[in-house]
Formats: sequence, C-alpha cells, structure tokens
Amino acid sequence: MQLPKGPKIPAFLQILNWVISPMSYMEKCAKTYGETFTLKLDTKNQPIIFTSNPEAIQQILTKDTSCNNIN
Repeated sequence: MQLPKGPKIPAFLQILNWVISPMSYMEKCAKTYGETFTLKLDTKNQPIIFTSNPEAIQQILTKDTSCNNIN
C-alpha cells in the first residue's frame, strides 16, 4: 500500500516546521498535497497520515481496530 503524498524534506525539517507553526504547516501541506497527506514528525522517520476528509475521519473513528497489531 502506498502512502499519501507529503513533503520530501527530511523529517527534522518537518518537525521544525511543525514546532514553529503547526496549523500553518498543516494548512500549507493540505493546499499542496490535498485533504490527505503524510508527514514524518518523529526522529524514527515514521509516517503519520493526516486527513480532513469527513468520511475518512468517520471511518477511522468507527472502524473495529481489535485486530490491529500496533507496536
């Protein structure tokens, strides 16, 4: 499965943008990449997917996650 598009800059620069101005950074990413995009906001370079799509949010919040194995 391919992740949604997001900034190609290194994670530490994404973190810096997030710390300085999280809302404006998210708004900029949404304008550039659409309503669903990927950021890397930790030092382990793990992707975090953001969405503002109401249907996607509803599905995420109501889906049965008992079978997920999150480490």
